[in-house]
Amino acid sequence: MKEKQGANMVAVTLMAAAAGAGVALLTAPRSGRETRARLKSQAAQAKLKAKQRADSLKHVMDQKISRGKEMKEAVTQSYKDTKANLANDAQDSKEQIKSSIINNWEEKG
Repeated sequence: MKEKQGANMVAVTLMAAAAGAGVALLTAPRSGRETRARLKSQAAQAKLKAKQRADSLKHVMDQKISRGKEMKEAVTQSYKDTKANLANDAQDSKEQIKSSIINNWEEKG
């Protein structure tokens, strides 16, 4: 979901850059050559900023994914440990009950 938001942010940035370039075209008293050169420069800057933002978002997402995997492994290990402890506790309880029954049986018999 955050990745989609990042892609939307890049698209909004590019659209804003294009809108700004359009306004510059309409309001700037420059020659066609100067205007084209300026637009080309602004487009290159917008492209660079978009790439930088995308790279930054990718880095953040990679970190979040890595952290999520670490948390999953920790929870999985905790579950396995708890399951083993419960199994051991159940076995100990079973042995205690069995021993108690045998002792009671022997005392009465």
